[in-house]
Amino acid sequence: MRERVSPIRAFFRSRIVVGAGVLLLVLLSYATVQEVYSRRSVQREIDRLKAELAALEQQNEELERLISYLETTEFVERESRVKLGLAKPGERVIIIPRNEGAAEVAGEGGNAESNPRKWWQYFFGRKGAPSP
Repeated sequence: MRERVSPIRAFFRSRIVVGAGVLLLVLLSYATVQEVYSRRSVQREIDRLKAELAALEQQNEELERLISYLETTEFVERESRVKLGLAKPGERVIIIPRNEGAAEVAGEGGNAESNPRKWWQYFFGRKGAPSP
């Protein structure tokens, strides 16, 4: 004889209830996976922003050092000498005009020889060493 099954047990063994349970498990798993992915994405964004913050802080420190240098009297004096041609009392400023032939000697001209070639000719060349 068959054993009599209670209606409550029969209800939990039915295909509809088992299917609904599996569906609920799948939905909860999907929501959990989405939450984990979202948290990882947020953590990556936080890490990126922390790295950017560190780089900006370093740049800020460099700019603060530059500003403090620009406020020194050493910088102001140097700039006034170089750009404005100012001198301290008792100093004389001498301006040496640029020689047009100097550009050719430096290798900027058309026929000028390169410096290594000149040294080679000085030590090993046919022209002989120039007199001092």
